[in-house]
Amino acid sequence: MTNPMILRDMLIGEPDCRNFIPYYTNSVWGIDDTFFIYFSEKEDGGKPVLNKFYPESGMTKMVVELDFIRDDNPDVQESMMINSVFSAKRNTLYIPCRNTLWKVELDSGRMEALYSFNDECRVGGPLCINEDENLLCGGRYFQADSPGTPPARNNLFIYDILSGSVLTDREIPMFATHFQFMRGGENILFAHEGATETIPDRLNIYNIIGDSFSCIYSHQRNDSGELVEFIGHEKVAGNKVAAVRYPVSVIEFGLILADPGTGVVELLDHDDYWHCSANADGTRFAMDTMWWGNASRITENQSDIIVFDLDSRQKFLLKSIAAGNSSQIYHPHPQLNRAGDKVLYHSRDGIADGSAACRVGFLEIVR
Repeated sequence: MTNPMILRDMLIGEPDCRNFIPYYTNSVWGIDDTFFIYFSEKEDGGKPVLNKFYPESGMTKMVVELDFIRDDNPDVQESMMINSVFSAKRNTLYIPCRNTLWKVELDSGRMEALYSFNDECRVGGPLCINEDENLLCGGRYFQADSPGTPPARNNLFIYDILSGSVLTDREIPMFATHFQFMRGGENILFAHEGATETIPDRLNIYNIIGDSFSCIYSHQRNDSGELVEFIGHEKVAGNKVAAVRYPVSVIEFGLILADPGTGVVELLDHDDYWHCSANADGTRFAMDTMWWGNASRITENQSDIIVFDLDSRQKFLLKSIAAGNSSQIYHPHPQLNRAGDKVLYHSRDGIADGSAACRVGFLEIVR
């Protein structure tokens, strides 16, 4: 791959708002990549808004004000939006709101509660959708035993969009997040979430047909049995799983690629990576960088956006941006489209000190 040329470079959203996209595990692009969705909130409160942005024209269109997710706690409110999933086929956004699954139709702006669980839980995970966009998966989280600890238990659920029914509601024997359908639809990838330095089995799969759980890779340990490898930010990449071996690892860290069939993990590139994403066929990856742990970077609140091409085994710096680690909406979270020629991310560029605002960055690149 030659150094990718940037065709477009934009910052989206008003500079006095919190502007952000749903979590990196799901695509936010409409059919043929003509638009993507993003959320915005005024710094001084007000109703959160769902928007569409059209890169070709640079136009933003407000879809609807999301009245139903209003919450006094901005972190809770933003979590509901971040954990949503977009169906391009149906032009519909599915949002978890407390114990209820909602849908928002982009054409009409119509909002509707689809399904409520009959116990006290929080739906999230984030949500994910299969290739046919007929099945939706997510997590149900129950009250933690004590403040600041993971939920006491959580379930994996599968919702049938066509019938409006829950097909599976299965307790998971660990605190689980980042649900993603693997290719073929029989397996769902999920993460054993928790304090990074304590997780020995981060990458897991739920097999729908066999109703079974399995770990696809156990982290490396030293001769004394201590963990020396810490993994996170997993993303389905074709038939494999991309993830980051964090800079808190004792062994060499960077972008890794795991094969669920063999359990083999390959280190593709060594760098101070924080998050990663992949295009649909797992041939191109986008990462951002961190500045703590064993990282070599020392510039606080600055992150590099980097792409890595699997065929050529080359990486290229696209851009350095202002970032923060205090909230998910300030993490860059670079996200590739299916083809791998468009990158979305969160940016603090141009935001005044003391402001809670952030914007959505858009880069279009050519191979």
